Amino acid sequence: PPHFPPAYNVTAAEDTAVGTVLVQVQATPLHRWGVNITYSLVAGNEAAYFALDPDTGNLTLLQPLDFENTTLYTLHVEARDSGVPAKSNFSTIFVVVTDVNDNAPQFVPAGVLALNLLEGLDTPAVVTQLNVSDRDSGDNGRVSLSIAAGDPGADFAIDAQTGVLTLRRPLNGSVTPAYQLNVSASDHGSAIVHTTYTTVVISVIYFGAPVFGQTA
Repeated sequence: PPHFPPAYNVTAAEDTAVGTVLVQVQATPLHRWGVNITYSLVAGNEAAYFALDPDTGNLTLLQPLDFENTTLYTLHVEARDSGVPAKSNFSTIFVVVTDVNDNAPQFVPAGVLALNLLEGLDTPAVVTQLNVSDRDSGDNGRVSLSIAAGDPGADFAIDAQTGVLTLRRPLNGSVTPAYQLNVSASDHGSAIVHTTYTTVVISVIYFGAPVFGQTA
């Protein structure tokens, strides 16, 4: 049979363009009567993400990759010579898909969060916890939260990693009856940084000073 390297290791970012040649496999005929080699994918390409040129051995990407769905493809290749009878040898292509920052952080649940707080609440006090998910991995999926707007007096603080929102100072409903906090969630991607925002509306429940009626 032709000589065929037992394995090829290929790395492809998930944003690799369709039509890109990822690797060229090449077998060497051991006899002059089997000089023409034909290549074919015999297993591992059931979803047809790749095409292998039977003459050149070029492996081409046919569909977009998605690291969040599949991180490794194992493709089994046959190299068949032109002898009579024909002889074959086999190799394996390992295509490792790497992550790119293609997903933005998402607040869970999405939408405006409305809360009521009593004016006399002792401080510091935990108000709520904001949950964020990011489908990317590594720094691309590591998210930091911050209060971007709506709290000029710094009455609240949010833990950048845990998302715990804390009341730092006593509330004064007669001065500030409500807050509309704009909270940001940013990932730590190197080339691209994605930021998502949500709104936390806090209404302060207060009773005001007592009013005494006149007596006769």
